Amino acid sequence: MADKPQAVAAAFGVIGLKCRNAQSILTNLETNFQVKASTEGGFLSLDQNGQQANVGQVLQAYVKKFPEHFVGHSGEVRYKSDVPADAKVTFIRDHGFSAWEALPASATSPGAQHVVKPTIVSTQLTQAQWLTLTPSERSQAISGWGKDGASNVAAIMARR
Repeated sequence: MADKPQAVAAAFGVIGLKCRNAQSILTNLETNFQVKASTEGGFLSLDQNGQQANVGQVLQAYVKKFPEHFVGHSGEVRYKSDVPADAKVTFIRDHGFSAWEALPASATSPGAQHVVKPTIVSTQLTQAQWLTLTPSERSQAISGWGKDGASNVAAIMARR
């Protein structure tokens, strides 16, 4: 995998996240944190100030600092049900009544099919969550997990 943005997107995908723009994440890491990415040998590696950095730790720290760079981040409002009752007035004041009216009521409401949802499947799903995926999404997840696909599905199906 020689494409750095693709490698970064895949690395975040392993932890169940979908980046909005992998190239901007790479640029941010290099500009603000002196972290340089490499895909030499086909694997993602990160160096910070000339020292090898732990990829998992860097990615987790980045997610905590910049959750808005990922689809479905905490705090993102996709449905009216995402907004606590005491925060509705604030949402309408900040975004306008038309934005509020445009939100589907919940993930199962008729207008929800137009809402962008994350497409990268986490290995930490419960059985019920796994069964809500389409056959195509399940197949993509299994093939994306490689040789661990069958064991990941077995672990998911064992969770209640």
